[in-house]
Amino acid sequence: MIPRLGSLYSGVGGADLGLERAGFEVCWQAEADPFRRAVLARHFPGAYQFSDVAAIDALAAPVDLLYAEFPTPHARWLPEILRVVELFAPPAILVEGRRDWAFRASEALGALGYRGGLARVDYEANKAGIHYRRERGYAVALRADEEEPPTLAPWPSVRTDAAAGRFEDTGMVAVPEFFELLVGLPQRWTCLCGEETCYEAAARALAASEATTPAVTEWLGRAMLKALERQPLAVAG
Repeated sequence: MIPRLGSLYSGVGGADLGLERAGFEVCWQAEADPFRRAVLARHFPGAYQFSDVAAIDALAAPVDLLYAEFPTPHARWLPEILRVVELFAPPAILVEGRRDWAFRASEALGALGYRGGLARVDYEANKAGIHYRRERGYAVALRADEEEPPTLAPWPSVRTDAAAGRFEDTGMVAVPEFFELLVGLPQRWTCLCGEETCYEAAARALAASEATTPAVTEWLGRAMLKALERQPLAVAG
């Protein structure tokens, strides 16, 4: 059976794409923004998209890995994440955010009986003459009934350059395709097809710029899969 993934604050699914590449099946996602939710529905048609994390209840399918992101620090997001954790008690959890918020999440998961630690990841890219760097923290946790938390090899600072994907420099880089290229999303990932208004193009650019780099969660996901091999997978009721 393929291990199942539940995703909170999913954005346009950059993290979910990486975890899918690692070997997880995306079971459900939660995203409040209608545009980003439409992007998720396009790329993950087999997953259920919740309109809000608060809408997730015990009727949702159990998952093997729960992923959550803090887009920006907000006091109510951690309690919502912990509520879902207590609801399903998933075997593995991955929480992404600023390092201080990832640390706070790791402490809170420890209080719920999870073991694990923190991973710091730096992602760098050079596109169209622009240098981009993002530093993120990840709380990586397994239920305490597991023998040991996943082992993470040192993250080799990821660098990409123009050879990895070409972008025509027109002097205006605030376009969706540029941000998709910058964070490592497939080109036109945020495009819903058809004619675009200026508002939709701006929404695409913002959503892509805030997306998680799939290569990072693919690397983390492979480590989580090795840990999950030692225990039974979740089974939908």
